[in-house]
Amino acid sequence: MSNPGELETLLQQYGPKPPIATLLHTRITAFDAKAGTIAVTFEGQEAWTNPHGGLQGGMVAALLDETMGALLTFVLFPARRGLTLELKVSMLRPARPGPLMADGRVVQRTKNIAFLEAGLRDQRQRLIATASSTASIHDGPPAAAPGSAPQAAAEASI
Repeated sequence: MSNPGELETLLQQYGPKPPIATLLHTRITAFDAKAGTIAVTFEGQEAWTNPHGGLQGGMVAALLDETMGALLTFVLFPARRGLTLELKVSMLRPARPGPLMADGRVVQRTKNIAFLEAGLRDQRQRLIATASSTASIHDGPPAAAPGSAPQAAAEASI
């Protein structure tokens, strides 16, 4: 994975965190563009729980989608961007509030399509869920904050 200085430089070049990354308490801890891998940590919130005390499945899916989306964003940055076409999630055990770790990898990438995988683990390193995703790849930088010029340009090209 990249060294901390390279990762910090990439994050600074990218700019402010997207709102979803803030909502999910996303922290990218490692990234390797050449290997097509990423490591991300999250802090599962009590507000995300279902009546049984586990994280609601849609939130688990969002964490995995965020992992794969961030990976593809940084692999393609700054000239291109990826958009999720399909997402499949397999829940293996209940996720609880607290620290969660995800790793993602690019399985295969062509000029216009990427196939991605991710896994989510709890603080005891138990695998909670896995996901696979297919994403389309487009010219142009990733969209920025809502209402910004990059976001309007991205929406116009869809």
